[in-house]
Amino acid sequence: MDDGRGGYYKSMVGYLAPYMTPTYAVTSGIERGLTYRFRYRANNCKGWGPFSDELYILAAQKPSAPGAPQRIDSSSTEISLKLFPSTENGGTPVSDYELWRNDGSDGSGFVIVKGYSYLTNGFIVTVNSAAEALVAGRFYQFIFRSKNLLDYSDFSGPVAFGIADKPAKPSAPYEIHQGQVQKKAITIKWTPNYNTQVPAGSITGYYAFMDDGLNG
Repeated sequence: MDDGRGGYYKSMVGYLAPYMTPTYAVTSGIERGLTYRFRYRANNCKGWGPFSDELYILAAQKPSAPGAPQRIDSSSTEISLKLFPSTENGGTPVSDYELWRNDGSDGSGFVIVKGYSYLTNGFIVTVNSAAEALVAGRFYQFIFRSKNLLDYSDFSGPVAFGIADKPAKPSAPYEIHQGQVQKKAITIKWTPNYNTQVPAGSITGYYAFMDDGLNG
């Protein structure tokens, strides 16, 4: 093999046994990220034959899987995601990323998000419902992967985000159990919100707040 920088070839193995076996593993002296050339030739009683054609091998591996996407915001028509790079490029630069999604139902199949381009979007992307045929009210799973010269990375773990509008502004709460002479407790009630797109827009809970009574 050569030295990975276009330098001179050097002999890897000799002629005598056990080198009659047509397999050899290089276990030292390999620098990750370099491309090594290999060739071989055979010998008999007349001498050495011609060299084979060259084999090029990049000393690298596929990148590490990137982190799972995170939701920035969403509505019934789009969802904005924050994406993350691979922390390990495998020995050669990462050249591209792909964002995939499922169909928003059982999660059994994923398709590439055609509206995402790493060169255009980088690590922030808004997935449009109309362009990607997303259905309001569903939970969509997203996965992300990178690519270098050697191969694609494994996918990130899947994460599911709902495509729905936020709940509408509710009406003001009102007090019940009025008319107490010495009021030591206050009970309020409100009209429940309507769900937006179901199930992703289903109301899952309420928070009530009270100030300190001092107009602070």
